[in-house]
Amino acid sequence: MFVLTEKSTTILTKWAEDMVKKNKEGIQGWSVSGVDNTTYQVHDFNSGGIVNLREKNCSCRYWQLTGLPCGHMIMVLTHLKNDHCGHMAIDAYKFETYQRTYEKAIFPLSELSDWEVPDYLMVVNPPVMEIRQAGRPKNTNRIPSQGEEPKIRRCSRCHDTTHNVRKCKEIVPKKQSKSKKRIGVSGSGTKATEEEPTVRTSMAAATRQPMDTTV
Repeated sequence: MFVLTEKSTTILTKWAEDMVKKNKEGIQGWSVSGVDNTTYQVHDFNSGGIVNLREKNCSCRYWQLTGLPCGHMIMVLTHLKNDHCGHMAIDAYKFETYQRTYEKAIFPLSELSDWEVPDYLMVVNPPVMEIRQAGRPKNTNRIPSQGEEPKIRRCSRCHDTTHNVRKCKEIVPKKQSKSKKRIGVSGSGTKATEEEPTVRTSMAAATRQPMDTTV
């Protein structure tokens, strides 16, 4: 059940009044010097602020951004013997506006199954977002140097410019086997080639032949 209080002792709502009191607690030790009848300079412990009561603005911009009186404006009103600064806030924070907003009854929504959804409504899907690739993006806005020509990429197999070697459909040529030569150093100081094992084999066979012992 919604219950709204019809009377309030302050101009602002409870939340806005608490915010103003919080700003008022931080002005202890500040001083004010007048510039003209509507403009005042407030000296705080930092950069200070220039308050214009006619234009309803302050150089700290808290008043313009939030719509609530800042500490500089509260200090000026205190200097002018005016402790009621609720009228300097925008109407959205005033209790009268809050009361007019909720003066009519707010009925709850029915169940989702009871809703009447027209058939002509179009379903709008969220936009497709591009997935950013890993790494640093390429700079495509670089101005080419004078006389610079674009590099043509070719397939390393068939030298075609329409694809690379991974997508090449040409037959892979067979590699020709090369005879390996083992180069080493023999006992006599000469180089031994791959014919050396044959010579060693014939010498080993000669040593294994039986000796003639006939007298």
